Amino acid sequence: MKQTLTKICGLRDVETAVKAVEMGADFIGLVFHPKSIRNVGLDVAAKIASAVISYGAHPVAVVVDHDASQINDICQRTKIRHVQFHGDKAIESLPSIDKAIIKILCVKVAANGNLLTSHQKVLAYIDPSKDYLLYDNEAPGSGERFSLRNFYPIIGFKFFIAGGLDAGNVSEVILLTKPDGVDVSSGVESQPGIKDIKKIKMFIDKAKKTEVVK
Repeated sequence: MKQTLTKICGLRDVETAVKAVEMGADFIGLVFHPKSIRNVGLDVAAKIASAVISYGAHPVAVVVDHDASQINDICQRTKIRHVQFHGDKAIESLPSIDKAIIKILCVKVAANGNLLTSHQKVLAYIDPSKDYLLYDNEAPGSGERFSLRNFYPIIGFKFFIAGGLDAGNVSEVILLTKPDGVDVSSGVESQPGIKDIKKIKMFIDKAKKTEVVK
């Protein structure tokens, strides 16, 4: 039996991030997208990242249409070594990203569960031994689910499932898809952008207690 990894995304303060890690979160997502209500500045992100690393978890820089120089700069200034890529510009930057960075590449999924985009070209820059794919709905971060009936992950790559997850459905999703990790943001909030510690704990507990034979 292997426990499913948990990623809590969109955190904006050190205290909540540390509590999430203490509850068992493996990854903490920090959003670097000015249009997002969960956007975090570099100075605050560096403090959160330092705390998360000291408590044994991994901070993840979530980038949307950043170019390679911006992404490498974020990583250097925050000491973050995991990056989650959204948007064409960010994906195009993959060949120029520091080789030591662990990549999490977002793959959009239609409501019916079919993969929307062929990523054969960018998959050449993803290392199956250390990197991940992340399957999310057509509007990542919206909290909408996609059907699991027609969903088939790309073979040979570790992956996260995201999109509309919460404590009430995460066990079902894990059992059906057997992911390496699950990713949540709005599903552990009391209101948009405001994380709820009790919901975070319930989500992590449900995910960790769901036993899957892989």
